[in-house]
Amino acid sequence: MKKIGILLLAACMAISLAACKNVIPDSSLLGSFVQEEQSPTQEVEVQWVQVDNPVMTTAASSTYSGDRATHDAVNLLDGNTKTNWTEGVPGDGIGEYVEFGFYDSYLLNAIYIFPGNQYDKSRYLDNSRPEHVTVTFSDGSTMQFTLKDMMEGQAMVLSEPVVTDSVRITIDSVFHGSEYTDTVISDVAFDAYMPVFE
Repeated sequence: MKKIGILLLAACMAISLAACKNVIPDSSLLGSFVQEEQSPTQEVEVQWVQVDNPVMTTAASSTYSGDRATHDAVNLLDGNTKTNWTEGVPGDGIGEYVEFGFYDSYLLNAIYIFPGNQYDKSRYLDNSRPEHVTVTFSDGSTMQFTLKDMMEGQAMVLSEPVVTDSVRITIDSVFHGSEYTDTVISDVAFDAYMPVFE
């Protein structure tokens, strides 16, 4: 199930994961989770619980359909780096994006990504891989990240936790493939938390 993807990513990025675990959110973030008005003397304790898979929907600006395999955005959530999303416009896919809609608003600490076609080394080098990406959250705020040209999972650790109900990853630049211009991402997962009020 989806937990396989989380375990896969955690194994590849244990150091980065440890760096962003157990983040206690700023109290200002609780405004996004107001449930009911409390009396001035009543304190509400919030426990943040990790969510295995916050994603309800996937969408993409374009999708490659030039062979018998599927390259849909939903492949990014299957925990299998031998499947992928591939953008489907001519050229390197600059400006193309994949978007994830969450079940609810969650506190997000990091995004884990396997850039490129990670089926094998040959296909990784043949196709283009994202180098710079922009992450856009549901409130319109953005963060930029630079990825390494390495066939492994990478952690995009947010500069500060963000409460959001969606994430868009846009391709800004690429490492060019030796054979093809199609830009590929193989897997994505999220270090996301939901509040439990006590």
